[in-house]
Amino acid sequence: MSNIIVTTVFKSGTKLLENLIESITGLSPISPPHSASPDYINPKINLGEDGFFIWHSRVTNEFLSIGGDHVAKRIYLVRNIYDLLVSQYYHFSLDIDSEIDCSTSSSGYFQSLTREAGVSLVINGASSPRFHWEGFGPQLTHTQECVKASNYPNSLLVIYDRLVKDKKSEVLRLARFLGYRLETEVLAEIVRRSSIEGQRSEREKRVGRALHFRQGKPGSWRDVLCPYHIDMISLLKLQCASELDDLCRDKEIGDIVAGY
Repeated sequence: MSNIIVTTVFKSGTKLLENLIESITGLSPISPPHSASPDYINPKINLGEDGFFIWHSRVTNEFLSIGGDHVAKRIYLVRNIYDLLVSQYYHFSLDIDSEIDCSTSSSGYFQSLTREAGVSLVINGASSPRFHWEGFGPQLTHTQECVKASNYPNSLLVIYDRLVKDKKSEVLRLARFLGYRLETEVLAEIVRRSSIEGQRSEREKRVGRALHFRQGKPGSWRDVLCPYHIDMISLLKLQCASELDDLCRDKEIGDIVAGY
């Protein structure tokens, strides 16, 4: 039975991490069936013989008990919270998953809004027949849960921003955690194939489009968010993830919450 369970915050680089683990281990990813409104809180988790489970599962006590002694490795993927928000905004405004037949039918709704208003909507949430979203608060909570859970034994926290900026070192770190040694040539091929260009090319071959891999570089939030968006997020952080700043400071991972 596979001994790897991965949980990722929605739009934190799930496909990149999935591809890397598959390349390192040779195991296939196992996820719940995709839908426009997946159950991120309590999805059915299957542990297969030749695969690893990866999804946006919330880190509840139930999640932490899944697999019992069979689960030897747990990986948590997070991302700078401001880049995370921008990625979630474009996910809905461009209806990115329509390319894999899981349309949110949200692009028309967002086209009627300015970008600034659309970002505010993703921060605060909305509910209508055209668009339903709980807002950014639960995403901050999930990020905090992942950072906390990474303190448990046999757990690894992966930060998307670091993975992109120093992929070679981060892939080696991931491989060591999983118990694999990568030869120089294998490492170079994994890095090449997991570039934003490589991922776009592979996606286009499979589904004909690659909106999912929009930009692939940290820090782009500065071109999108207004100062009042930062203030909105600061309030949600106080309400939904009040420990996050201190956790990041203590673990020296302040890049997760770094703003201006």
